[in-house]
Amino acid sequence: PGNYGVHKIDSEYSHNLNIIRGFAEKIPLQDNSFDTVLSSHVLEHVNDIDLSLKEMKRIGNSDCTFIIGMPNSTMALITLFTQLLFESHIRFVNFFGQPFINVSKLNFKQLFFSYSHSFPENKTIIYDILNYRTKKWKEHIEPNFKIIKIIYPSLYPHPSYWQLFKQKKYKKIGSSVYFICKK
Repeated sequence: PGNYGVHKIDSEYSHNLNIIRGFAEKIPLQDNSFDTVLSSHVLEHVNDIDLSLKEMKRIGNSDCTFIIGMPNSTMALITLFTQLLFESHIRFVNFFGQPFINVSKLNFKQLFFSYSHSFPENKTIIYDILNYRTKKWKEHIEPNFKIIKIIYPSLYPHPSYWQLFKQKKYKKIGSSVYFICKK
């Protein structure tokens, strides 16, 4: 919820871009305007996934190719294990040190489960593991689009930590999933 990252384009680039700000649930563009629509790692952040997909469909023309990508449960699992490995000691100090030192307040479940990527204010990473499955994303996409192909670009480690493994390409597993679709 909100428009994250858009301000970076405004300040870092001066290529005379026409940036139109809006929300995925009400895209401020005309019907049938585009040959290609790309949505990469957006849907997990919107308030209404199904309305956002309908808006994407609305702005694509009759022959439009839609490329819709999002994280999947594999990414959430990698994040969970990486954070347990690299952050648990910090969380334990913060939790048990609260009465003695001025640290951020943690509840007990936060010792083991970090916040959700989509809803950091009120859900844990368990939400991501359960809801980022390819099957769940497909259930949102299929009512609006004909899925032509499902692509798993690669399995990659969590970018914020020391890398336990190198990026790898598999046919049926990846840290993200992309749906190539038509109307």
